[in-house]
Amino acid sequence: MSKSQMSEPSSITTSFTITEFNRDALIKAGLLVKKIKPQSFRRPSNQRKKGKKMKVLDVCCGGKMMWANKQDERCLFLDKRKETQYFTDNGKQRALEINPDLQADFTRLPFQDNSFYLVVFDPPHLIRAGQQSWLAKKYGKLGQQWQDDIKQGFSECFRVLKPNGTLIFKWNEDQIKVSEILKLTGHKPLFGHVTGRNGKTHWFTFMKPDL
Repeated sequence: MSKSQMSEPSSITTSFTITEFNRDALIKAGLLVKKIKPQSFRRPSNQRKKGKKMKVLDVCCGGKMMWANKQDERCLFLDKRKETQYFTDNGKQRALEINPDLQADFTRLPFQDNSFYLVVFDPPHLIRAGQQSWLAKKYGKLGQQWQDDIKQGFSECFRVLKPNGTLIFKWNEDQIKVSEILKLTGHKPLFGHVTGRNGKTHWFTFMKPDL
């Protein structure tokens, strides 16, 4: 992952690659990427989603493990990966499907400013994990420039949020303390909650200021 810019983006990046898969997802979201004509998109096959503007965005959904409904119609699921991973967990063979609506990087979100009422940001939290380990397959792995990537991720999440919109942020501090992560955004959380067997998973709720 290349080093991200440190400043707040004022417009949508043009480095996003549009594919047939992504066109349907962007139609589902009811959003357009700059410099792409609307007529270049195909109509989505799911009639329930046609013309429906999504209100919720999950910017790195992975296997959607925390979602009550992995097909929730209110949310646009995004991840840079699209794959099925197989691993052994407690002696059992398991499969993890990563099947987002849209493939894109959370440091370069292909959406206009002020687009979503709620954004979910649950980025990879590991910096030390073998590429073939089940932890890396399940949660993903941060690159060497992880501070820049997380900072840019926060910036992008707040950019696409509507004024007074809500950001839900989740972090496991097994390898990086949450205090170090919160330094990467100038926004302050409203409140937070600790979960997990060892109390290392933190949930925070932020609100974007009114313009």
